[in-house]
Amino acid sequence: MKIATWNLDRRNDNALDGVKTLIAEHEVLCLQEVHEDILNDVTALTEHHFIADECTYRGGQTFIVILSKHPIHNAECIDHKHWRSLRNWWRNQKEGRCFQRVDIDRDGQQWRVINAHLPLNVSPFCRMCEWARIWNQIDEDHNRNVICGDFNTFAGPIWALFFGVFMGFRLKDLFLNERNLMQKYIERSDFTNPFRKKKFTHTRTHMHVPYQLDFLLHHEKHQTKDAKRWPKRMGSDHWPLSAQIELQD
Repeated sequence: MKIATWNLDRRNDNALDGVKTLIAEHEVLCLQEVHEDILNDVTALTEHHFIADECTYRGGQTFIVILSKHPIHNAECIDHKHWRSLRNWWRNQKEGRCFQRVDIDRDGQQWRVINAHLPLNVSPFCRMCEWARIWNQIDEDHNRNVICGDFNTFAGPIWALFFGVFMGFRLKDLFLNERNLMQKYIERSDFTNPFRKKKFTHTRTHMHVPYQLDFLLHHEKHQTKDAKRWPKRMGSDHWPLSAQIELQD
């Protein structure tokens, strides 16, 4: 299955053109920060789609969306816990309302796809709690599970020093390396991150943060073909990620 994930950036004037480019080459596309102004145009690109609330802020509302060229079944929104921070209070913002879980029927085989945009303006402990809730939605009857999205795994001692107070960091959060914790969680769950270059290094996915914030994960039993970070951000602050996942017996 050819699948891609992209955070459009709600301020992106070229977002719709970027979505058209990606869906033309993929069977499934997981999107984050789809602004309400282009939502109808985005969902009109495929017969099958699923929409969920993502964030409300002073300038409007954004959504997370799954576009699919194959039928979607058992679509569900799972609410995130509402985590608080000074920065969200000051911006009058409610972010990370829920994540999506769908089953996609591809040539008689069922794939489970999860699309999430974890909150940015909270502590790494909050994101780890939500990450655990995402894993609870894995279909254990088969290993055709794919987890996509923007997980905002940026936290570390240096970031905590400057932003911890505003984002609700606890004392123990000040010394965490969130990226390493995420990688250990992935490995313990028998999943693989095809955009991990080597130990302790990952593909950069954001123009301002030199880390991997966006993920496209699948079971380690399967192989990844043509996993790539797209060369252009197409107006967003995130690069799209895409891969072809090939089933192995």
